[in-house]
Amino acid sequence: MACTRSNMKSSITSNMRNTDTAAAAESLVTLVANTLHFTWAGTLLAARALRDSPGFRTRARARRQVAGAVREVARRLGNTPAVCRRCYVHPAVLVAHRSGQADADAF
Repeated sequence: MACTRSNMKSSITSNMRNTDTAAAAESLVTLVANTLHFTWAGTLLAARALRDSPGFRTRARARRQVAGAVREVARRLGNTPAVCRRCYVHPAVLVAHRSGQADADAF
């Protein structure tokens, strides 16, 4: 499922229809916590995949490495590369790699 605002809203509103407000609030907190954890996991997986990739001399090679890292994250998280790139991998990691400014020791 794509992480769109309407999906999040429908998930939240379906939880808020519960008569027990405490249970609805707990469900919402769990949803947000799982989303943040999942996003961090995707970013970390991508950063490690890019760290382990060989150096590049051309922009085309850097783009292929980023695409390969995103595919690997998608495979590990069980989603599509497009959703992983848009929702689970922080863009700064991909931009830093493509620009050659990624810190290999950071991850």
